Amino acid sequence: MDKPYTKPLAQLTLLFPDVDPEVIVGILQAQGGNLDCSCNVLMEMSDPAYKPTTKEVQHQQGIDQGAALAWQLAESKLLCAHQQRPQRPMYPHSKWL
Repeated sequence: MDKPYTKPLAQLTLLFPDVDPEVIVGILQAQGGNLDCSCNVLMEMSDPAYKPTTKEVQHQQGIDQGAALAWQLAESKLLCAHQQRPQRPMYPHSKWL
C-alpha cells in the first residue's frame, strides 16, 4: 500500500467496514486518491438506493472525457512515431536494390 493512501484508507475503512481494504485501495487509486470520489464509489457499491448528484455525474463524465482524450493523444503519438521511422528495404542484401 502506498503511504499517500494510509489516511484515506483508514477513514474509508471506518465508514465501510464490510468492504475489503484491498478493494478500498483499488478505488482510491482509480480515483487518484480523492477521498470524496472514492467515498461516492463505495456508497454506490454499498447502497443500491444511492443516487449520485448531478454534480457527481458531471464530474465523472469530465474524467471519462479526459481519459478518452489522453488515450487518443497517446495513440496518435504512437502512430506518428511509427510513420516517421525510416523504412528499410525488405531485402537489404539484394543486388537488385
